Amino acid sequence: MKISIKPAVIIMLAALTPFTTCIKGMSGIEKLEQPEFLISINTYNNKTTPGTPGTDSFQSAQTPGQKVSITIGTQIVNMIYANNQSSVTFPHGSSDASKQTLTRKMFMQETDFTNAMAVQVLQWAYNNDKFSLNSGDYNYLSSSSINYGGQSLFKLTATANITEDYNIQIAFSGGTFSVRNSEFANKPVTCITWYGAVMLCNWLTEMEEGNTANCVYSGIDNTWLADETLTDLAKTGFRLPTRIEYWYCARYRGDDYTNTVTGYSNPYFTKGNSASGATADYSNTTATSAVAVYGTSALSVIKSKTANALGLYDMTGNVWKWLENYSGNGAFDAGSCWDRPADQYLEIGVDASSNSCNDPAFHVGFRIARTQ
Repeated sequence: MKISIKPAVIIMLAALTPFTTCIKGMSGIEKLEQPEFLISINTYNNKTTPGTPGTDSFQSAQTPGQKVSITIGTQIVNMIYANNQSSVTFPHGSSDASKQTLTRKMFMQETDFTNAMAVQVLQWAYNNDKFSLNSGDYNYLSSSSINYGGQSLFKLTATANITEDYNIQIAFSGGTFSVRNSEFANKPVTCITWYGAVMLCNWLTEMEEGNTANCVYSGIDNTWLADETLTDLAKTGFRLPTRIEYWYCARYRGDDYTNTVTGYSNPYFTKGNSASGATADYSNTTATSAVAVYGTSALSVIKSKTANALGLYDMTGNVWKWLENYSGNGAFDAGSCWDRPADQYLEIGVDASSNSCNDPAFHVGFRIARTQ
């Protein structure tokens, strides 16, 4: 694994109704409440050996908006430093009447995770013996099914749902993962379950570090259930964002006070009745369509709209995103999607919806986060 810090330093390492939710693990229960400095990390896509802990380039980030770039195979995953404060309070709700508090320094992925990115991680997992080709095994893999812990991770087979068939783009054949249609390579991956998103986070962490010591998720056995999952947010591996983190990143506006909530400054926060980064509320078509993919017949490639002040794209619109928070067999997702009108969950102040953890819905994807 090679870590390079630009400029001039190169270091080689050896190696839909709310419900009660909690995050289990050492971190306890989550309280509900721009000059670009580029750092790049190259990971490997073949079999790995345990790595040796070294300089963690993520720790050098200091200013919100800084970008850390991770190369996985042919793909680049950009992480944006989102919060550099140990505690920050921001408005919550469509009317901005309530407040939430984020108590963690963290990164958020610049875009939704794409099909091409997912293929790189899945291929690494296959190359590193994470799957079995024996039907009935807890980690069974075939051309029609990707499983782990006894749970389905992705939907690979076509159904009678034309829209769903159109979005099933991950394929596996002859030991190789691929994107079925090249035009979908840079579109958000969908038809993935919450379990699938969690495993991609763990595997990406292992890809980067060469071992599993920093993987956020544990308690994953042969009969895995969501509420058995142990989540350690103190670890700095890749993971799903919490609701608090997602709401904060979607509202962040830095020193721009356009369309912001009174009573907050440096950073300012976008009003809850607006899409992320919008200069006016959701009813303003010009302002909303500039930053969000919505009310259309198909999902779009990443970065097709304007980013918000942190440099995050599609925090509202295009696809729903799986979140960390879950209860029983249900997990939250946020952000709305391409076929919904502006008044249906596109407002950043609207609470996240919920979905079954094992539902590989055609309109749900994910993006990753990371604790600093």
